[in-house]
Amino acid sequence: MKKQISKACGAVSRLRYYLPINSLITVYYSLVYSHLQNAISSCGSASTYSLKTIKTIHNKIIRLITFSSYRSNTQKLYAQLKILNLNDIHQLQIAKLMHQFKHGCLPSVFNNLFTKLDNIHPYRLITDKKHLKNM
Repeated sequence: MKKQISKACGAVSRLRYYLPINSLITVYYSLVYSHLQNAISSCGSASTYSLKTIKTIHNKIIRLITFSSYRSNTQKLYAQLKILNLNDIHQLQIAKLMHQFKHGCLPSVFNNLFTKLDNIHPYRLITDKKHLKNM
C-alpha cells in the first residue's frame, strides 16, 4: 500500500501545476483513496508506528493539492477539501463492516467472527428501543 500511495504522491506533485483543485481531488480519490479504502480494514488496526509513514505520505498529498507548506496543519486542509483522514477512513470502513454484519449482508464465514451484545448479556440493555421510550 505504501508503494502505491508514494507513486500517487509523485503523480499529484506533477499534476498540481496543470489541473484545478477539483480535478486533483478526483485524481486523489482514484489513485490514493481507493488503495486506502481497500487496505485499511486489514492494516488499519496496526501499531501507530507502522502507520506513520502512510499517514505522512497521505498528509503530504493533501498539502500538495492545496499548495500548502510542509508545516501546514493538515486538519484544516482535510476539512477544507472535505476529505477524510486515515483514522476517519478506518472508522468508516469498520462501521460499514458492522452494518453489513448486522443486516446479514456478509458471507457466512463472518457469522462466528463477531458476537452481538444480545447474545452476551441476558438482561435488557439501556439501548433497547422499548426501554428508551419509557424514559
